[in-house]
Amino acid sequence: MCVKRPINIKHVAQVAGVSAMTISRYYHQPQKLSRETLARVEAAIQQLNYVPNNAARTLLRGNSETLAFIGHFAHHFDYSIFRGIEEQVYEYNYLLFLCNTDSARRMEGRFISGLVQQRVDGVIINPRYDRENLMLLAKHNIPTVVVDPKISGTPFDVVRGHFYDAGYRLTHALFEQGFKHIVFVGGPKGVTSLDDRLRGYKAAMKENKQSPVIHLGEYSRESGFNLTMKLFASGTKKIDTLIAANGLVARGILEALKTLRLNQHIDVTVAAFDATEEYFQKEPLLVFNMVQPAYNLGQCAAQMLLERIQGYDGPPREKVLPFELISYL
Repeated sequence: MCVKRPINIKHVAQVAGVSAMTISRYYHQPQKLSRETLARVEAAIQQLNYVPNNAARTLLRGNSETLAFIGHFAHHFDYSIFRGIEEQVYEYNYLLFLCNTDSARRMEGRFISGLVQQRVDGVIINPRYDRENLMLLAKHNIPTVVVDPKISGTPFDVVRGHFYDAGYRLTHALFEQGFKHIVFVGGPKGVTSLDDRLRGYKAAMKENKQSPVIHLGEYSRESGFNLTMKLFASGTKKIDTLIAANGLVARGILEALKTLRLNQHIDVTVAAFDATEEYFQKEPLLVFNMVQPAYNLGQCAAQMLLERIQGYDGPPREKVLPFELISYL
């Protein structure tokens, strides 16, 4: 059986009646070719259905014209980050890979290893775990920007929200409305961004002469539901407000309150961080929502990454953006 060989640049050059160098120039410096030559090359490409071999181009030129965003697309927050990145990088003709880890460490490591092998030009990541996976990117000198949690010991640019300020402002706003017995629910231990929000929460509680009550778990609806059910099953008294670590946790809390037949806004109120899912757009389910500027975070991350790719080699930078407090009162 005869195996048909793939069309390559020499075949295109032969059909167009030009040199292989001219075909290469068509892709990289088309402004140097005459209109007549451009038309002949385009006609040959269409006739042969030729697709450039990007892997070979990567080896020759040292870049792949590809970037990647590693995130957790079960969260609306990460999708908004992606939209901000997308607007910036497509202006520079980069192909953007989306890598959904689904909050799994194994998937995060697998994507990073694969992107290193693909020789991507840069990575933006909203990491979930320790520095081990991230350091593989540093080892291979891949420009990287971290969004949201700042992980110590990594040499990367970081763009994040002002988490301490957000935790303090949200809790303080609740006290201004007359709430006193405020419990923080959800989120995993050891995440820097959550730790900073908790520090702000604790500071506001102390300032108002109240003891902080914290029940951590995961960033998930199930975690919010289970923690809330256990909280009320334990007979804990004097709870007038639950602060949810994110939108998924908030949804779980609201479902638990319904199961417990507690009257929302009368028996217990709910405030949250980043409750931006469509679920919360139908009616005012929360008293306050403290929202990160996810789209702007994506834009800033993309700008910082492009600067690194284009030659900036200064020390790691950090950009901190304020949250927006949304009231539904």
